Amino acid sequence: MITKSCGHLSYGKGSMRRVGVIEEMKRYKEKIQEKLTTRTDDVETLKVIREMINVQMMIQQMRKRIELTKVFQKDKKDLMKISKVQQDMHIREMEKAIEKGKERYGKRTRSIDVMETFFNKTEIVEELAKKMLGERLYVNIVSKGENLGNGESRNEGENEWKKVNILIYQNLIFLLKPGSDTVIAIIYINKQYKLVYAENQRRRYMLKVGQFVLSAESKEIMNLWSESITTRKMWYQDKILKKKVVMAKRKVPMLGEVGELARMSMSILTTVQISPHIEKEEIIGVSLQELSQREGYQQMAPIVYRLLIEYLTDNCVDIEGILRLSGGSDEVHRLERLITRRTFSLQDLKDIDPHAITSTLKGLFRRLPIPLIPSNINSKIENLINQNVPYFKLVINIKELITTLKEVLPEHFEVFKLLCKLFTEIINRKPTNKMDLTNVLTCFVESVKCSPSIFSCALQNQGIFFDSLLILIKISII
Repeated sequence: MITKSCGHLSYGKGSMRRVGVIEEMKRYKEKIQEKLTTRTDDVETLKVIREMINVQMMIQQMRKRIELTKVFQKDKKDLMKISKVQQDMHIREMEKAIEKGKERYGKRTRSIDVMETFFNKTEIVEELAKKMLGERLYVNIVSKGENLGNGESRNEGENEWKKVNILIYQNLIFLLKPGSDTVIAIIYINKQYKLVYAENQRRRYMLKVGQFVLSAESKEIMNLWSESITTRKMWYQDKILKKKVVMAKRKVPMLGEVGELARMSMSILTTVQISPHIEKEEIIGVSLQELSQREGYQQMAPIVYRLLIEYLTDNCVDIEGILRLSGGSDEVHRLERLITRRTFSLQDLKDIDPHAITSTLKGLFRRLPIPLIPSNINSKIENLINQNVPYFKLVINIKELITTLKEVLPEHFEVFKLLCKLFTEIINRKPTNKMDLTNVLTCFVESVKCSPSIFSCALQNQGIFFDSLLILIKISII
C-alpha cells in the first residue's frame, strides 16, 4: 500500500488495519474541509490538493474492490449452479444404475424361479426326498419332520379334494394318507407359495404351494402352516451354526514359555489346528473324553482320531482292500510312536502306508477303556435286534440310544460320525476298492466292539441319525 502524509496525518497498512477503510476516508475528508476553510498560501493549497488526489485514489481502489467482489460472487453463484446441475446429473445416473440393477436382479430372480420349477416334477422331487431322508421315507419323515396336522389338498389341475396329513421337512412338504404310511405327494417349496381366495364357504382358508392347494379348517391352522413354511430350518443353517461352534472351541491353550509354543504342531485341515499334547504323552489306552479335555476341545473328537480318520477319508478310500488289509508291524509301531509326540501332524502321515494307518486306528479303538459304543448301549441295541421288532421301530430306537450317547459322551458321538463318513466314502468307491458294506463292517466293527447293526442303520438312515445331511451314499446298501 502507498503511504502518504499531510502534516501529522498518515494512512498506511497499520492504520488501515486499526480502522476501517471508510472511517479512514471520512477522517481525510474532514481534515481537507478544515484546511479549505482556512486561509492558506499557495504551498498549503498544493498540499490540500495532493491530499484530495490521495482520497480519490482510495475511492477508486474501493470501487475496484467492490466490482471485483461482485464478479467473484457472480462466479461463485454460477459455480454453485454448475455444481447443482452436476449433482442432479449424478443423482439421475445413480437412479438409472439402481433401476438397471433392479431390472438385472429381477431377471435373475425370474430365472431362479424358472429353475426352481424343475423341482415341481414328481420324479425329481421324489429323488431329492430320498437323498435327504433315505429310502424309508415314511419312517424318516415321521421322525425328522414337523407335523402340521390334517387338512385337505388337491392338485392345481384337478377338482377332487383329498384328506391328508401334512408334514414339513426343510424344503419339502409331505402329504400322507391319514392313518397310513402311504406318501401321497411330495411338494417342493419355492418362492411361489401364497394364500389363495376361498373357493366356497367350506374351504375358506387355503394356501397354494407349487402345483398343490392346501385347505385348512381354520385361519389359525393356515397361519401356522404359513409360519412353518416361512421359518423352515434348512440343512445349511445347521452346518453354519455348527461351524461357528467348532471355531469357538478351537482355542489354543496359553503356554508360558516360547520354547513350548514353538514345539506345538500345526495340522493343516479346513482350519489350522494345534495339538496341545505334552512331549510323548500317552495317547493309546486313554479315553476319548480325557483326550478332549486335555486338548481343551471338549465335546469334540480328539485331534489324533480326527487326523487319522479324515486323512483316510480324503486320501485313501480308493485303495483296494482298505480296512481289510493289515499294515506292517514296523510301520504300525512307528506311527504309534509318532502320534504320542507333540509334533504329530498330517505331514507325518504322507509317508506312512495307508494299511498301517488303518491298523493303528483299529488298535486305538481296541484299547479304549470305554468302547466307542459303551457296553450298556450296545447291549440294549442287541436286545432290540434279538426281539425281531419291525425295522422302522428298530431304526428309531437305535437312533434314540445314539442320541443318548451324544448327550452323555459327545466325544464318542463325534468320532462315530467321522467313522460313518469314512465308511460311506469307502462304500461309494466299491468298484475301485472292492469293499462293500458287509466287508467294511466285518473288517472294522470288531475293533470298535459294537453291534454292526448300529453302523448299518446309521449309514442307511443318515437323515435320522445326523443333524445335517453331511454324507450321501451314492449306491444302494443291502
